[in-house]
Amino acid sequence: MKRKLLTYAAAVFLFLLSGCYELDTTPYDQISASTFWKSEEHAKQAIMGVYEQMKNQYTFGTINLTDNLSDIAIGYDAQAYEAAGNGSYTDRTGFVVNHWKSTYDGVQRANAVIKNVGAMEIAEAKKLPIIAEARFMRALYYFHLLDYFGGVPLYDETIDLNTDFNNMLKPRSSADEVRQFILDDLAAAIEHLPVSWPAAEYGRATKGAAYALRGKVFLYNKMWDQAIADFEEIVNNKSNNYGFGLHPKYDELFNFKGHSSKEMIFSIQNKGGVGFPYGMPMAFYLGTRSTFGSCWNNGMPSTPLADMYENRDGKPFNWNDYIPGFTENNTVKAKAFTATHSSGVLKTIPDTTLLGQIYRNRDPRMMQTLIVPYSYYLGWNANKARLMQFVVATGVNENFGQIRNNKGWSTYFWRKFVPEANLDGLITDRAHTPFNFPLIRNADLLLMLSQA
Repeated sequence: MKRKLLTYAAAVFLFLLSGCYELDTTPYDQISASTFWKSEEHAKQAIMGVYEQMKNQYTFGTINLTDNLSDIAIGYDAQAYEAAGNGSYTDRTGFVVNHWKSTYDGVQRANAVIKNVGAMEIAEAKKLPIIAEARFMRALYYFHLLDYFGGVPLYDETIDLNTDFNNMLKPRSSADEVRQFILDDLAAAIEHLPVSWPAAEYGRATKGAAYALRGKVFLYNKMWDQAIADFEEIVNNKSNNYGFGLHPKYDELFNFKGHSSKEMIFSIQNKGGVGFPYGMPMAFYLGTRSTFGSCWNNGMPSTPLADMYENRDGKPFNWNDYIPGFTENNTVKAKAFTATHSSGVLKTIPDTTLLGQIYRNRDPRMMQTLIVPYSYYLGWNANKARLMQFVVATGVNENFGQIRNNKGWSTYFWRKFVPEANLDGLITDRAHTPFNFPLIRNADLLLMLSQA
C-alpha cells in the first residue's frame, strides 16, 4: 500500500488486536468505543485493522509453507507443517489451533467494522464502501476457514464480544451454510465496492477482487456456470473496465518491479523501510543463511517440482536424455552434482558447463523461481551485499560465498519472493519482507476460467 494507507495501518486501534475485546473500558493504553467510531478517519483506521490480520503468520503470513504439504516443496520445523506432512498433528497441534484463532480474529475485526461503521453518523457514500470492504474481508477469512476445516461456526456482526465472548459455543455450520454466508457477503461487496481506488489507497479490495473471489468460491464447489460468469465479467470487462492484465515479466511479479502491476487482482500489501515492521516472513522461512538476516530455508522446492519444468521446446524433461543412467543410479546423480572444497576453495567440481546447458534449456520460469546448483544469488553477508554460489558439497558456508542448506539436504532453493542483498535498505527485518503477496492474480483467474 502507499504511505497514506500505511499511516492508517500504523494507527490501527488497540482493541482490534487479538484478545483485546473490552471496547467500553478506557484504560490509557486502549481506545474506547466512546471516543472511537466518530469520523471517516476512524472508519478507515478500522478497516486497515481488518486487512492487517492477513499478515499474521497463522492466517496468511506463512501461506507459502503450505506447499510443503504437497509434492512441489519440502520443509522442516516450521509452524507444524512438518507435523502435518508426516501425519502426526491433531486438532490440538499448536499450528492448527492458532490458525483457527487467528483467522477468526480476522472475522471479528470485520464484524466490528460492519457493526460500528454502519451506525456511524457519516455520509452513506463514505460508509458503504468501507462496510463492503469488511464484508469482502469477512468472506475471505471464512473461505480460508472453509478451505482448511470444512463447515465452521458462523458468527456475524450481531455478536457482542463484551457480553458474548464466554458463550461463543456455536456448533459447526455445514459447509453449504458457510459457503452461502460467504456468497452473500461477496454479493453485497460487489454492489458497493468501487472498481478502483485512488493511487494513495492502492491495495484495498475492489469490485473486481470480489468477483474474482466469488468465482473461486463457485469453482471450489464445482458450480461451473456461476464461476465462468464471474471470471468472464472480469476478463471481458462486461460491466466495467477493471484494468487487469498479464505482467510481461514473470520474475518481476515476486519483487518490487511487478508486485503492484495490473496482474494483481488482490494482494497482501507489504512495506519496508517505514520505521516499523509491516511485511510477511517470506525471507525468514524461504531464504537461506545467505539471505538478509541469516534465514532458515524451512521451505524448499522439491526435486519433483524442478523436474516438472519442461524443455524450452515444450517436450517433457528427462535427466537421462542428458546424463545416461541418472534417474536409476544415485552414484551417477552424485557425480553429476557434487563438488569438494577446502575452506571455500573448490578442489573438484562436476561438469557445470553441462549443468548450465541443462538448466538454461528449460522453461525460463524455472531459473526465475528456483536457485539451481552452481548458479548465483545476490545475498547478504557480514553486513554487505555478496554474490553467493549454490555449491553442492559438504561444509559449504555463507562466509565462503556459498549458499548453505540448514539441514544439509541436497535440494533446490527458492528465488521467488526471496530478497536480494538488503533491497537498498528497504528490508530491515528478516521477518518482514516488503514484497506484496498476491492472493489472486489475473493469471490465476485465467487458469480458473479455463478449468471451469
